Amino acid sequence: MKQFGVFYWFAAPFTFGAVQLVLLPLLVPSRIYEITGSMLDTGIALSCVGVCGLFAPIIGRTVDSFSLHGPAIIFGLTCYTFSMAIFGNAVSEASMYAASFLLGIGSITIMTINPTFIIAAKLNRITESFYLTRMNQFVHLGAIFATGLSISIKHLPVWKQFIMISVFTIFATITTAMDVHKASKQIDIDKHNAPKTEKRHWNPTFAAFLIAVCIAMVASTNQIVYGPTLFKTLFSIDHTLIASVLGVSSALSLLTLDLVNRTIYRTCSTKIWAIGLIGYIAVALSLRFLTHIDTKTAYLPLILHLLFMQFMSVIDLVKPAIASKLSLRSPAYTQGALLFATTIGYALGVSIGGFTAEALKLSAVFLVVSTSASIALLIASYVSFKQNQ
Repeated sequence: MKQFGVFYWFAAPFTFGAVQLVLLPLLVPSRIYEITGSMLDTGIALSCVGVCGLFAPIIGRTVDSFSLHGPAIIFGLTCYTFSMAIFGNAVSEASMYAASFLLGIGSITIMTINPTFIIAAKLNRITESFYLTRMNQFVHLGAIFATGLSISIKHLPVWKQFIMISVFTIFATITTAMDVHKASKQIDIDKHNAPKTEKRHWNPTFAAFLIAVCIAMVASTNQIVYGPTLFKTLFSIDHTLIASVLGVSSALSLLTLDLVNRTIYRTCSTKIWAIGLIGYIAVALSLRFLTHIDTKTAYLPLILHLLFMQFMSVIDLVKPAIASKLSLRSPAYTQGALLFATTIGYALGVSIGGFTAEALKLSAVFLVVSTSASIALLIASYVSFKQNQ
């Protein structure tokens, strides 16, 4: 399977795509509300998932310090298993909080360690981009699988649905364990060329990159989180059509990522990152323009939203590699810092978007997307300039 860029430990990103991207939004909120009977408690429990992102640098540094990359992946998948089992058998609010926290820790651990297996190995640029592409494609394959799974088991009682998902994560853990130890042995903690004494200091260019990632996350969060509401209110588009676009996006991302992989080794990753940000700006401004014209066509806003998600997939593909090249820190700690910036950006994005929609009007959210992406693009240009010096 290696010649096809596929490893058994890809069951981890596959499971992440299934659980985090599909099963979490489809099943978890309604289950929490069913148990607690309170939207406030539901929101607090779900926030436990997001808050876990703040622990990403700690997780990464600990894993690097003790070379626990293999066990960490197994731990993350095991957190998924227990989380789904608790959701299925929960009877109290406390159990909802515990299950949500385990789900968050599982996702953050997997997201921190997965790219490390590739970017911290002694690979040439072409092989590295090839493996990163395959890994990200497995995330989307997991999302497609989970969509089909959720449809096939929707007739079952909710607790049985969660138990089946828990069993699925057990199989994923067993599959991952088949070669994760071998993959962890290939990780070179000291891959960076900087002297070890330098690793105690932050690289200013890497810090600028994290700031850009945080600001860009404000843009993508507003588009993805508030998008369905905006489309329904501003363009009278039914949620069913929006859900269909999400499914099509995951399938289309498989092709998009493969196309990017064929060109990534010919150009700098930061340039591809900048192209993705330009795509954010173009889509947001186009959607903003559509709100000012009298149009009843639903397909155009949906196509633009689909295009936005493709740009987002491309950005998610290149970010780990850029972080690895800019950082003087250890590999998993670097990915943890990247996730920390992403988490902060998500929190800021949700807050800024909600305030903007309330204080101004719904269509102003598209301006938040374009403005934050423009700021991120300026910083990305600086990062690219410093990297090429």
